[in-house]
Parts: sequence; structure tokens; C-alpha cells
Amino acid sequence: SRSLEGTFRFTIIASVVIILLAAAVGSAFALLMYRWVTRPITMITQQVGRIAAGDGDLTQQVVWEEKGALGNLAESINLMIRALRGSIAEIGRIAGALSSHAEQMASVVQEINASSQEISSTVAHIAKGSAEQARRVLDTSHAMEAMSATVHERSDEHTAELQSQVQLVC
Repeated sequence: SRSLEGTFRFTIIASVVIILLAAAVGSAFALLMYRWVTRPITMITQQVGRIAAGDGDLTQQVVWEEKGALGNLAESINLMIRALRGSIAEIGRIAGALSSHAEQMASVVQEINASSQEISSTVAHIAKGSAEQARRVLDTSHAMEAMSATVHERSDEHTAELQSQVQLVC
């Protein structure tokens, strides 16, 4: 019974030691795996953070020389940066074109405004000339009426004078 009890104790102690060793080895392995996975992700995240924090300096690239999922991720980020760089260049080109068109439109508006003012001045001049012409036509009409009245008066006088001479002769 003593030997059975000793064996039982030894088995329990050995089991506890093995469990503790397995837990320590498992924890160490888990810690190594954690660092093995998180360290590369942290490095890539830091590089992307530097690109974003540098006022969006899109001339930088994410550097990752290893193959695999993280290498693919780094290459995808670099492709996105190149696409953004192209988009920003296109936006700059479009903004320049819009600015140029806006300047041209402002010039056209100024020309239209100047033309409108010139047309308005010409219309006012024509209206003034038309009013002057109408006044002169009215003055001429009054003069013609006066002349007509004078001619009619003279004609009546002349007719009366002729009638009196005809009566004298007859």
C-alpha cells in the first residue's frame, strides 16, 4: 500500500509538473505567435500612418519584402496610393481647366456688359434723334399749314380782286 501510495503521489506530482510545463510552453508559443502575427501588421500600420500623417504624402510607399498575405496587403496599399496619386493629378488638371473656363466666362460677361451698354447708348441716341425728327416734322407741318392758309387767303383775295375787275369790265 505504501508503494501504491508513493506511485500515486509521484504520478500526481509528475502530472502537475507536466501540466505546468505544457502551460508554460503553450504560453510562450502563444506569445511568440502573437508577436509573429502582430509585429508585421504593426510595422505596416506604422508605415501607412506615416504616409497619412505626412499631409497625405503620396510619394511614399509601404515597404514589405516578404511574400504572403502581408506582402499582398502591402502591394495593394501601394496600388491604392498610386491610384490616389493619379486621381489627385486628374483633379488638379480639372481644377486648372475650370479656373481657365471661369476666367474666359468672366471675360465674355464683361464683353456682353460692354456691348449692352453700347446698344443702350445707341438706342437712346436713336430715340433722341427720332424725337428731334418728330418735332421738326411737326414744325414743318405747322409751317405748311400757315403757308397753305396764306396761299388760300391770297387766292381768295386774288379771286375777289379778279371778280371786281370782271364786274368793272362788264
